Amino acid sequence: MQPEKEQLSLLLEKYLQGEATQEEAKLLQKWLRQLNVSEQQALHHFSDEEVRLRMRQRIHARIRPEATPFRKLNPFPTWLRAVAASILLLLSAFLGYRYYTSSDSPATTLIAADGNAMQKVTLPDGTVVMLNRYSTLELDEDYNKEERKVRLIGEAFFDVKKDSRRPFIVNANNTSTRVLGTAFNVESYEGEEQVRVALLRGKVKVEGDNRLQYGLSPGQMLVYDRAERVGRVLPIAEQQIAGWLQHKIIFNDVSLQDAIHRFHHLHQLNIQIDPTLTLEGKRVTGEYGNDEAEQALKAILLLHNMKLKKEGGTLVITGNE
Repeated sequence: MQPEKEQLSLLLEKYLQGEATQEEAKLLQKWLRQLNVSEQQALHHFSDEEVRLRMRQRIHARIRPEATPFRKLNPFPTWLRAVAASILLLLSAFLGYRYYTSSDSPATTLIAADGNAMQKVTLPDGTVVMLNRYSTLELDEDYNKEERKVRLIGEAFFDVKKDSRRPFIVNANNTSTRVLGTAFNVESYEGEEQVRVALLRGKVKVEGDNRLQYGLSPGQMLVYDRAERVGRVLPIAEQQIAGWLQHKIIFNDVSLQDAIHRFHHLHQLNIQIDPTLTLEGKRVTGEYGNDEAEQALKAILLLHNMKLKKEGGTLVITGNE
């Protein structure tokens, strides 16, 4: 192996571990663009699934409470999100090449929306998908042969092209949503307690890992609790389905912990939570302007007898004294 190839392999390992600097991440991005067929052995010790899994973990950094006086939610740096998304797409092309040359598993296409804007995607069958910011959609090379299966992390609105012979399936965390032709929204954010599927038109069936199936009609939403492995079907107003497409912040019976996660994840708010606070059992329902994230969070906390204060560039959540 040439020194440069060895360096590329080591740099990829460093990036996947989350230890790469901004300059190293950009260098990796540049090298992957220039990677030619003869250099594929530079990455031979990474399995396709390992690369995909670890790349998704880098883009969708999960919120983990730290052992400090406050639980701190550190935003994934904006520059790294953008670079990570582009590296993910480059690796997708590379893994596709490996499928045709050395792998028995289907090639995978990974589509990532960065933090700047939602992304519109038209799939090979004509299905239109709107990806929310910091969300990814994954589909295999055999998509649209016998079935149309995709995997989602984040949030997306699907307008599915009708095809009675090939069901459309969305796998999202612990749920699988099956349709033939319809329009619906899926919320499946890493680190959140629940998955939500809301139906605008048509019919869908959602199956959880409890093996139970939930049928939805227009104007209904399934809220599936991942830990409890149980789902509830609730009514939802049509205008609230995929309200993010109209640049709104909409919560439909979301736990307060998940709502805070969403403000951190989608709006890049640096948040600390007083560890003495109890968030369990607190729910959030409401609609807010997308450009008023901080004010919306403050209003939500006020309803739960909490307050938000600024300490430098950090928003600290405390109880009302």
